[in-house]
Amino acid sequence: MSTDNMIALIVAGLAFVASIAASIIAWYNTRFHRFISEKWWERKAEAYTRIIEALTDIVDYYGQIERQELGETKLTPEKIQEIGDRWKQAHDEVTKVTNMGTFIISVEAERILQDFRKASKKNLNLENFFEGTQRDYENTKKCIEQLIQCGKKDLEIKPRRWPRST
Repeated sequence: MSTDNMIALIVAGLAFVASIAASIIAWYNTRFHRFISEKWWERKAEAYTRIIEALTDIVDYYGQIERQELGETKLTPEKIQEIGDRWKQAHDEVTKVTNMGTFIISVEAERILQDFRKASKKNLNLENFFEGTQRDYENTKKCIEQLIQCGKKDLEIKPRRWPRST
C-alpha cells in the first residue's frame, strides 16, 4: 500500500470518526435543549398553578365570610383565624409571584396580577367592609378566569377535543 493510499485511508477514518462525534454532539444538544425546555415549561406551569391555588384560597375565604354574614354558617374563632391566615398566605403568594414578574410568567399574566393587587387594595380600603369583600371576591374570580386563559396561552395548551359520537 502506498503512502498516498495510507494517508487517504487515515483521513477518511478521521472524517468518519469526526462525523460520528458531530452526530453524537448534535444529538446530545438536541436532548439537552429539549430537557431545558421541558423544565422551563414545568416551572411556568408550577407558577401558574401556585397563583391560581392562592387566588382560589382567597375566593374560598370570601365565600366562607359571606356565608357567615348571611347566617348560613357559624364560624368558630379558630376557623376564622385559620381562613384569615390562609387569606394572608394567599395574598403573600400572589405578591411574591407578581414581584418575580416576567421572569417566569408572561407579561400579560403579570399585568393581570398587578391589576388584581391594585383593585384588592382599593376594595379593602372601602368604608363598608361587606361591599369591599364582595368587590374583592368578584375581582378575584375574574382574575382566576383571566389567568387560566393566559396560562393556557403561555403554556401552549390546546383545547381538548372530545371524540365525536357517530
